[in-house]
Amino acid sequence: MTNRRIWKDEATTPDHAWRQFQAWAASPSNHMIGETDDFMEILQRFVNRPRVVGGVVHDARIAAVCVAHGVEALLTRDRDFSLFPELPTHDPLETGKG
Repeated sequence: MTNRRIWKDEATTPDHAWRQFQAWAASPSNHMIGETDDFMEILQRFVNRPRVVGGVVHDARIAAVCVAHGVEALLTRDRDFSLFPELPTHDPLETGKG
């Protein structure tokens, strides 16, 4: 939400984005997740795939954490996550689906 190349005139300030993150994190329905014991094994499989370079390595980390925790789907508009079919994704801004 803070990247002006993506959001152009709709980008928000870092302060506003942080306040929104804090609100999500404080939600009683939210559960923060992190690396598990098998995280490195999953991450290794993901980063060894073609086209997983640069910023996509961070996407691989996110995907590995989600897969390790059995996340059912990641809400994202980032098409790079299609490199990790083990983690289903849904575009949260697409209408008429779901």
